[in-house]
Amino acid sequence: MGKQDGSGDSIVRSPGIEFPQGALDQLANRVRRQPGNRHARLALAIGMHRDGAISESRAAFKALAERLMHEGHSLLSLIALRHALDRFPSDETFTTLIHQLYRPVDPRSKQPTLEPPSPTEHLWRPGQVENANGLVDIACRFGPPGPAVPLAPISLLGELDRDAFTEAALMIKYLRVPPQTHLLHEGEEGEELLLVASGTVSIHQKQEELARVGPNSILGEMALLTDQPRMATAIAEEEVELCTLTRMQSKQLAEHHARFSQAMVDYCRKRMVTNLVRTSPLFAPFDDETKYALAERFERKRFRTGEPLTTQGQLADGLFVLIKGKVEIRVGDTGPDSTVMTVVGPGQVIGEISVLKRQDAIATAVAQEPVGALFLPRNKVAALFEEHPEINFYLRQISEERLQEESEFDTRRQSLDTELPML
Repeated sequence: MGKQDGSGDSIVRSPGIEFPQGALDQLANRVRRQPGNRHARLALAIGMHRDGAISESRAAFKALAERLMHEGHSLLSLIALRHALDRFPSDETFTTLIHQLYRPVDPRSKQPTLEPPSPTEHLWRPGQVENANGLVDIACRFGPPGPAVPLAPISLLGELDRDAFTEAALMIKYLRVPPQTHLLHEGEEGEELLLVASGTVSIHQKQEELARVGPNSILGEMALLTDQPRMATAIAEEEVELCTLTRMQSKQLAEHHARFSQAMVDYCRKRMVTNLVRTSPLFAPFDDETKYALAERFERKRFRTGEPLTTQGQLADGLFVLIKGKVEIRVGDTGPDSTVMTVVGPGQVIGEISVLKRQDAIATAVAQEPVGALFLPRNKVAALFEEHPEINFYLRQISEERLQEESEFDTRRQSLDTELPML
């Protein structure tokens, strides 16, 4: 988390549920007036536990979690269950409900079916529990349940198997922050990843807003995975609820579950491809569904520092669209004495001139750092152009621009070579 919010005040970590002593009646009245007020229901369950109404509190937590699950709110249900387990750590009822939240990302996996909550299962009558003053009746009473909404996989956690999912779910902590809180700071070291449960977060890089994300979005996973500084700043645009997982917890999960580290890598790769199709001019003419369908036609490739993507004087293997990292475009000698003409980064295309004109590459493209790219082999390019002539048009435009840039660069270099002996 960042250290300060927009006003400069330090962020106070808290579970987000605070109320004065003796506030249960006020909370109960709020739930009566606003049956859909999840925060009031959660606070009422916590307050009953605090004041000694233990079994009533347990019933209230269970009713809220099951209702949220019925309505398809995986993360919000998980938050209610984590609050419950903080107070009932050995209660199998709540761990069983966490098991039921598991939804794998793989659509081929069989999805468990949830029965709708019974409208009478949690209907307690005033006076049934001594000294509860009917609070449990209020806390557990909901309107008639609508149609069940299928639970979707939780980002990143849905990449895990069931055991790893449950362990991760039992580790996460809850955080609720006000608007304009800085959640991540560009350039800072990352010590935790954040899973957005509710609200909107804006993503900024070098003070420019890049995007806005909402529930079920992951923030900060790249810094956790790579040990590199944060690449962007994240700001809460409204009140935001978060689930957090620390670096230490991530290492513990990786030690217990080999799949966790690979799931982190897989998720980061998917995230980078998502960012690419949203921002690269190559995909700009298409709607979101077409963008992702196009991206699926490309292979994923990785290059080590110093490894070439294309080599001057040789045919390019195909088209490369950079996902991550920087690539030097070198001309002249193919060895270390070649001249760097420019450096390109994510979203840029490499190899298009060789593919379009069926000629040897006019420059060598070398990874300046570890690089990830989408790759389409030469023999598949024609079919892509036939289906999507917009891509052919865009690539021909940038190839003409790059040929012009290369010609101008070569002219300047020759002029400099001629002048140097006179110095």
